[in-house]
Amino acid sequence: MSLPPTGPTNPESSPSWPPPASPPPGASLPAARPDLPPPGWRPPGPFAPPRVGAPPPLRRRRGIAGIAVIAGGAVAGLILLGVALVRANAALGDFARAPAGCTTVLEFDRAGDYSVIVETSGEMPSVAGDCPWSGEFDYEGSVGDLPLRMVDPSAADVAITPSGETLRYDLPWRTGQSVGTVAIERPGEYRLTVGWTGSPAVVAVGRWPVGELVAWALAGVVVGVVALATGVWLLVAGRRSPQSG
Repeated sequence: MSLPPTGPTNPESSPSWPPPASPPPGASLPAARPDLPPPGWRPPGPFAPPRVGAPPPLRRRRGIAGIAVIAGGAVAGLILLGVALVRANAALGDFARAPAGCTTVLEFDRAGDYSVIVETSGEMPSVAGDCPWSGEFDYEGSVGDLPLRMVDPSAADVAITPSGETLRYDLPWRTGQSVGTVAIERPGEYRLTVGWTGSPAVVAVGRWPVGELVAWALAGVVVGVVALATGVWLLVAGRRSPQSG
């Protein structure tokens, strides 16, 4: 007894094997099986370790920002310090001045302690009184040898107290050195007599705006320090890895 011939065992190669038909439009699709991966899923590739350090563009931006902050803070700090110097020079220009060899009337509008400064070079404008000279001068003597006498509106002597700290300034248009302070007890007209020692000199009397000058100078220092610290932090942060904080 002979068996009927059998066809190929592979259904794909069999001409009688029908291909799967597409569902008709509007037909519901079979529910997805949770035990099977979604269509298009592929197994993950090999593990790639994270890149160490910030990306180069980010590091570059932080470095540029750090340099800019340091430079900007330095400029701002110098500007604030310059304002302090300008204010100090303006205050010095408001001092009342009495030339040597003369008796000059100084009017004080309020009581308080005033600085007394001997200027050894500069220019003295003409003043009313018995002063025989004006214009540019260059004192050749010692500031301690210059005789000074001040009297109040009642002609009583007012003491000029030597100060513990000596203030010096050397500007292109004026040089001077403090010799003491004078206490004005009440407003009014005071007379300051400056002796003559053989060469012209000028005595300046006035008040320093200490609080304002300190505030401007301190602001300049603080701005510079904060900008420097911030700029250094940006430079260091640009070189550190994210994992290191």
